[in-house]
Amino acid sequence: ASNDVALAEVIAQDPGRFWENVSGNLRAFVGSGAEDTSEFGRAIQLRLLGFPANWLATIGLLAWLWNLIRIMQTPQSTVSYPLVPLLWVLLYVPAIAIGFALPRFFLPLAAIYALAAAWALRWACQQIGDVRVQFGLGLLLLALLWGGFNTGATYVVRPVIVGSDIPGQPETSLGVARLVLTITQPTDRVLIRIPPDDETGLALAKYSAISQRVVAPVGDTVEALQASGATLLVWSDQLGPAPEVGRLVGKIGVYSVWQLK
Repeated sequence: ASNDVALAEVIAQDPGRFWENVSGNLRAFVGSGAEDTSEFGRAIQLRLLGFPANWLATIGLLAWLWNLIRIMQTPQSTVSYPLVPLLWVLLYVPAIAIGFALPRFFLPLAAIYALAAAWALRWACQQIGDVRVQFGLGLLLLALLWGGFNTGATYVVRPVIVGSDIPGQPETSLGVARLVLTITQPTDRVLIRIPPDDETGLALAKYSAISQRVVAPVGDTVEALQASGATLLVWSDQLGPAPEVGRLVGKIGVYSVWQLK
């Protein structure tokens, strides 16, 4: 569809179907119930933080919303809460729900959920009053969250084990990524040229420890490669001989790494 299709046109084509999609995505974000016939259902908001911070965040957001309602009913009320983050959540979630819901689309809300979790924990500590209990709650939260923070990093630096369900990356991808990290600076950019059906190369370009350095391909001519702004080229032999664009730095499997002139 072209970009000039207005939202009103989409709604007018089938209002019932539009609302079914939006409401379904909203439920998927908040937490679908027994009407979800998939095996586990969905609750995207609970995946933004680790347990139990995810539930603390939900409690904090509900408390903010309750305080907002109290202030609207009693303007002279002295209760306080961060208005801007709450409004951002209330606007952002329905806007994303218009399309289709994936966890990564809601990642910008992670910081607000972390703030809400800290707010809820602070409120609980204020109610308790005992400093030793507060300190114990902090240690308990730290113990429960420990290890989960590096899950994403582990996914892109751990070799995949054949026959195991534990996620990881192919050895070849890891080898190329380690080589690139060794010979480049964080600001350097990398071009990766692979055939469309190369799953290992795709993992290297999108899910590896160097994926944030990868720039979009601009063509395979020497001039285009050199004009890309990249300092390194990772070339798959499946595309044929690599163009003579610089110095060969290393070769791992079917991938050769070139220093661009």
